Amino acid sequence: MKKIAAAPRLKTCRAFYACVIPSVLAFALSGVYTIVDGFFVGRSVGDIGLSTINIAYPVVSLLQALGTGIGMGGAVMYTLLLLFLPRVAGMEQAGVWWSMPLAQMLTAAAAVVLKIRTDRGLAPGYTEPQKG
Repeated sequence: MKKIAAAPRLKTCRAFYACVIPSVLAFALSGVYTIVDGFFVGRSVGDIGLSTINIAYPVVSLLQALGTGIGMGGAVMYTLLLLFLPRVAGMEQAGVWWSMPLAQMLTAAAAVVLKIRTDRGLAPGYTEPQKG
């Protein structure tokens, strides 16, 4: 009787670790990438480049954490919705398909606006080049 009850739990643990191990490795390699990137920037650009990376890294980490949290939370909510309300989940799937092109359009619009601002010299911290 115990072997029958343990079998579903064993499958669940294997599935859990099959999903967790690649995620942990991805985050660990992301940290290694940051260390190696800091090494090369420090060697080629110098102190200013290295300090810039150290200032920008928390912002990048925060965005990565927010994206991961929102993505995982949305996946859990969608899975629960699909489990308990299969008919409604199919209608929600249409919303998922519309969100990707919308995100792409917003990203492209932001890139165009930033490009225009940079070309006109309106970027924050921009100073005119010295002539002479």
